[in-house]
Amino acid sequence: MLKNRSLRFKLSAFILTGTILVAAVLVSYYYSVSRRLILESARKNARHLTMETVNSIENVFRSAAKIPENLAYVLETGMSDEKGLYRLMETVVKNNSEVFGSSIAFEPGAFFPGQDRFSPYFFKDGDRIVQSNLDDPGYNYHLQDWYQIPKELNLPVWSEPYFDEGGGNIIMATYSVPFRWLNDGMNKNKFRGILTIDISLVWLKQVFEGLSIYDNGYGFLLSQSGKYLVHPDPDNIMNASIFDIAELHQDEKIRELGRKMVRGQTGFVNIIEPVTGREVYLCFAPFPSSGYSMGIVIPAKELFADLSHLNRSVAMIGVLGLLALFGVISLISGRITKPIRRLSEATSQIGQGDFNAVLPVIDSHDEIGQLMRSFQKMQTALAEYIENLKVATAAKEKIEGELRIAHDIQMGIIPKTFPPFPDRNDVDIYGILESAKAVGGDLYDFFLLDEDHLGAAIGDVSGKGIPASLFMAVTRTLLRAKSMNMKDISPGKIVTSMDTDLCTENDAGMFVTFFFIILNLKTGELEYCNAGHNPPFILDETGEITALDTVHGFPLGVMEAEPYQTGKVKIRPGARIVLYTDGVTEAENEARELFEEERLLVTLKKMKDIKDPKEITLSIKSAVKGFTLEAEQSDDLTMLVITYLGRNFNQE
Repeated sequence: MLKNRSLRFKLSAFILTGTILVAAVLVSYYYSVSRRLILESARKNARHLTMETVNSIENVFRSAAKIPENLAYVLETGMSDEKGLYRLMETVVKNNSEVFGSSIAFEPGAFFPGQDRFSPYFFKDGDRIVQSNLDDPGYNYHLQDWYQIPKELNLPVWSEPYFDEGGGNIIMATYSVPFRWLNDGMNKNKFRGILTIDISLVWLKQVFEGLSIYDNGYGFLLSQSGKYLVHPDPDNIMNASIFDIAELHQDEKIRELGRKMVRGQTGFVNIIEPVTGREVYLCFAPFPSSGYSMGIVIPAKELFADLSHLNRSVAMIGVLGLLALFGVISLISGRITKPIRRLSEATSQIGQGDFNAVLPVIDSHDEIGQLMRSFQKMQTALAEYIENLKVATAAKEKIEGELRIAHDIQMGIIPKTFPPFPDRNDVDIYGILESAKAVGGDLYDFFLLDEDHLGAAIGDVSGKGIPASLFMAVTRTLLRAKSMNMKDISPGKIVTSMDTDLCTENDAGMFVTFFFIILNLKTGELEYCNAGHNPPFILDETGEITALDTVHGFPLGVMEAEPYQTGKVKIRPGARIVLYTDGVTEAENEARELFEEERLLVTLKKMKDIKDPKEITLSIKSAVKGFTLEAEQSDDLTMLVITYLGRNFNQE
């Protein structure tokens, strides 16, 4: 890890790393281009060698094919002398080195009237020319492929190579040419027989062995059916085909290669040899006249051997060069970073609190000199800042202490003893106030006006902080004073009187939304006044929810308006009154979505059987917290829940 290393080491490491990356990119590009060029050159050379070999062998096949084609013309023009026919065939076999043997197979009666089979055959036996005849009834040459196929196609045909066991004991191929009657008026253009020549394929092995294909490359030859005619493994010759190899190793790529070769296609492909498992490149091309196909195999390792050797040499030189470069960079960076090390030592002393530490003298006008002069200014400024910070910290601690006292005072005037009236069983109350800041502007209050009447209120002062808390304290004080001192009390008159006092000399322009109720604990009659506050909900004993959504005027402290009115509703025992501030419905989650009144109603509907006001309050709070999750509280959260139970006890 570099985080604990010196600047000298980091500078050297970063420069060296950058150099290595650039060198790696260049070497990779060079290798990629070189490999592509070598492969393209190998493809061209392999293609040239393949076509040169194909043309050389094709010339032999074509020249050999001309012999029976010319003989067929001689026979068609009227030769009928048996001895002359023998001399002609013997001369052909004797004077053409590529010809192993030749035969003329006639149709029944085509040479000797009444004779079914006549097929003289001349072939080489060492230095001798031997004559035989193919008229053995057990052989019946009329049914052989070399006779039937060219007869039906009326075209010259090369046979599939075969091993001439008992004859020449060599691999050979036969070229069959049909000939006809041309001079006989009655039989004119009628099929007369087949003329063949046999050529030895042994010389093909010598041709392929003479190919120079790296150290371990080789060539091979396939017949029309894909059988190996030439292959470095002698066990494959005439015994296996390319399709046998593909089937044995379940190699679809070799199978597709065999299809292309027997179809007479040309190509250059990259494959894995199924027997050796090595990567090779293979160039293949067909023989047009015979339908054979040859391939040249180039080992990939040998093809790129020089390039691999060059890369190893370049890598070794690169490593040595990088080591030398690291030494040079380390030396230069050491000289550059020496003033910085001295400056670092001095600033370390400053960081430990010694603001009078002596900075090194650096006379250079470069960035390091500028840095040193900046540190000198910083040293002076830091000493001044620390002194100012001490003063500011002391002032902040004093303010925080005063805020804590203000919070304690604010919470001290809010009722927080529950149950508040333990000797009464006609009403139960629970409330919470959680400020968003150290002190807030929400309030709630409740008190007994007399034995039969309960007063309760909730409010939300505009703004936050100490001004809001002071305004909240004034509002709560006015509520108690007006409620206890007025003779003809009603929520509307009390709120109107409070508004008059709050508007007087309200230079700060603050206001409070306010909701005040007076509940007759004997009859269940509920009087209320709403000064711009969120409408409370009444959850009756059946679970039905009713909103007290009548608004009787502006928030208190805005301006002296028309007298506030009083609303009335009667509730039955078991009803619960839920009062809250907008800190509930306007609570935001991390996506800035609001909790809203709809979610509050859904929460209340789940509580139709819950009478305990504390349980209701805490359930609503839990729902809000579950909605906002980790989002910061943006407003004071205040709730007051009153459960009206009715007079079901004996009064003292």
